[in-house]
Amino acid sequence: VVAWVNLMGMPIWLGTLLFVLTYVFVLMYHRFMADGGVNLLWAAQSGPNYMLYGFFGTRYIDTRSWVILLSLPYFIWPFKGLVGPQSFEGLKIASEVGIPWQQLMGLIVGGIALAAVISYWSTIVMVYTHGGGIALDRYRFEHVGIRPFSELRSIVDAREGPQVAKIMGFAISGAVVVALSELRWMLPWWRLHPIGFVLSTIFATRYMWFSLLVGSMLNWAINRYGGVKTYRNGRPFFLGLIFGDFLMLGVWFVVCALTGVRGFRLFGD
Repeated sequence: VVAWVNLMGMPIWLGTLLFVLTYVFVLMYHRFMADGGVNLLWAAQSGPNYMLYGFFGTRYIDTRSWVILLSLPYFIWPFKGLVGPQSFEGLKIASEVGIPWQQLMGLIVGGIALAAVISYWSTIVMVYTHGGGIALDRYRFEHVGIRPFSELRSIVDAREGPQVAKIMGFAISGAVVVALSELRWMLPWWRLHPIGFVLSTIFATRYMWFSLLVGSMLNWAINRYGGVKTYRNGRPFFLGLIFGDFLMLGVWFVVCALTGVRGFRLFGD
């Protein structure tokens, strides 16, 4: 990918830095999933871009490179379809029940390959026959296509160098996360988790905060007053709530497909 963006006009040093940062961010999302099961993290959906703009601005990164940077959202944005966390969780479950991971790797890789072929083919057909914004998703097929150029205009018009305020924000936020992580490990009674700090900045928290609050309070109460046995006995009920949520999502998708309803949203502004 570094060679690819270099052929498009991006310097080797910048391409290398971009994808090293992207790799670090992806590892962070995987850790979030392993630690807290968080499957929707938009806090840094363009994290590498924001960091590069903060440190270099447009003074040290030319316009052509910014066109490339802003046109790579699905390479460097952590959208909901990350494969790694789900694969790792599946392998962990297999390990717990005694299934050798080697037996699953072929299924995982084959499933990814089959899904890629079907999704690419069906997306192209739907876009060219019905229009992506109408038949599929208005956000991805309209907003995502316009956004890079609106961002490019604001960046080029500003012509700014390194952003001191942004760099200070990176440093302070990083220090807070490190401090919260250390306190969590050193003090058994410490309740503030670094994932909570990151989650507090994302738009989805507006929809998830109450569920997270209720779940945390119930988790504390069950462990505090019921013990490990009550906790284990209660897990099927709470897992049923999660599975029921996914089930109803599928049910409403089927209802929408049968009735021809478009634009139905389970949550929104």
